[in-house]
Amino acid sequence: MLFQPLGIKEYRWYEDSKGISIGGFGLCLKTEDMLKIGLMMLSGGVFQNRRIVSEEWIKQSTVKRYHTYNKIGSYGYHWWVLTNDDNEIFDPHIYFSMGYGGQYIMVNQERNRIVVFTSELYNDTFLPLRLAKNYIFID
Repeated sequence: MLFQPLGIKEYRWYEDSKGISIGGFGLCLKTEDMLKIGLMMLSGGVFQNRRIVSEEWIKQSTVKRYHTYNKIGSYGYHWWVLTNDDNEIFDPHIYFSMGYGGQYIMVNQERNRIVVFTSELYNDTFLPLRLAKNYIFID
């Protein structure tokens, strides 16, 4: 399991009727644990000098595969890839996880940056994404 080697002990993950965690949504984490996942992603699958997942999986999961919504970007393997208005990969390349109400883990390898947002922005869930795109990940 991913959480044990990251030291994530407290979480809630919704399950289906058979007790299987729902992979695409329903995970509740503390902000510092979200950051641990971001650090592992930024480090190519390594956390505290221990390989957790392969670097190849990191690369493959953060590639633009399916275009979804112009406001969000494209989807990889459970990671979103930020795109611009022309559906081209945003420069710099930012991939992110997004949760209900404005929860985000955003990673930019080129600039060695991770941004974690926790919020209750149910009426403007994309605000953290716009802030990161317009103010945090620019030079």
